[in-house]
Amino acid sequence: MLRDEFCRVGRRWAWAGIVMLSLAVSQSGCNSGKADAAPQGRPAPLVSLAPAMKKPMPRVITTFGQARSKESVSVRAQVTEVLREVHFAKGQTIAYGQPLFTIESQSYETALMRAMANLERAQANLERAKSNLERARSNLDGAQANLERDKATLKLQVDTLAKIQELFTSGYAKQNEVDNAQAAVDSAAAVVRADEAAIRTADADINTAEAEISTAEADIRVAKADIAKADLDLAYCVITSPLDGVAGDIKMTPGNIVKANDTELVVINQITPIEVTFALPESQLATVQKYHAAGELIVHAQARGGQPHEGQLTFIDNQVDTATGTVQMAATFENKDDSLWPGQFADVTLTLAVDNDAIVVPSRALQTGRNGKFVFVARDNVVMSRPVTVVQAAGPDTVVQGVAAGEMIVTEGQMSLTDGTAFRLREGASR
Repeated sequence: MLRDEFCRVGRRWAWAGIVMLSLAVSQSGCNSGKADAAPQGRPAPLVSLAPAMKKPMPRVITTFGQARSKESVSVRAQVTEVLREVHFAKGQTIAYGQPLFTIESQSYETALMRAMANLERAQANLERAKSNLERARSNLDGAQANLERDKATLKLQVDTLAKIQELFTSGYAKQNEVDNAQAAVDSAAAVVRADEAAIRTADADINTAEAEISTAEADIRVAKADIAKADLDLAYCVITSPLDGVAGDIKMTPGNIVKANDTELVVINQITPIEVTFALPESQLATVQKYHAAGELIVHAQARGGQPHEGQLTFIDNQVDTATGTVQMAATFENKDDSLWPGQFADVTLTLAVDNDAIVVPSRALQTGRNGKFVFVARDNVVMSRPVTVVQAAGPDTVVQGVAAGEMIVTEGQMSLTDGTAFRLREGASR
């Protein structure tokens, strides 16, 4: 009897299993026409939606760069002497023309006084030489006038001698008359020779005076050059700032000897304005050049923890770095708050243009699949995946191609979705 009871129980469990299997098959057949509907008893997944929007969006290139001074000066002494005073503190903001260092100047003051004395002496020599020249020229004029007069006298004496000799031959003149006439000729000739000697002396005096003038003028030029150099050296004894900027570490202290054009005293970096340099792939060079040719390009830079700055693209290098395949560029910023500092790294955004008809979706809506980026588009309470092309990521928004303005995009809850999945809207979420 126990065995019969076991048999009856087994038959009842077998029939129960058959009935349950039949019900399951029936239920499965009923649901076969609904794609990816939520399983019986499981609610549809909750999602958040946001519309794809058309709005102006800047077309940008983002990278990182490094701030550097537009001007940086290594201040060095231009004279060799003892450093006497330092007029600033390291790290201090420096103004153009502000005194920085004073160098011992006594030796250059002495050199200036000596050069000025040499100039006075050379000028006195010049005046004396000019006076000598005037006197020599006057002597020359007098000697030439005397020569002309005495030549006329000599000619007259020669003519007189000839007439007396003629009369002496005819017996009408005596020998002593001939001798006297000859003596007169000889005397006149001697006077002419003296006049010629005076002319030669005056010519020599003129040449000497002219040489003295040339020497004095050369001495004046040398003295003036010495004065200019001494003045310059004296001015170099006070070193002033060649630009507005910030002073670095002071390399020399008072009492040390500084050497001309050798000893670096301090480096001054210009902070306002400042440059930020950055490199872009050569593949983007033509695009940047195209937009830059159409007008000024705006660049934004922000150092970590600092304020954002707006500037302009001011430099594109004239060659591509073949080692890296990049081209160097630079933008200039006013940097009024000094928040950009030389050597500091900064995020850089180069704006090329503004797309007024850009289609924008929330960046969190983007999903990555086997074939690339896609979004879920909601319509009639179900979702369908839609492949998109990312044009540009802009923080919380992304410019895409592949959806139309106004289409509702799933922004949360994508993990539970497949094509055709029905959904429920999260409470408080937009639709």
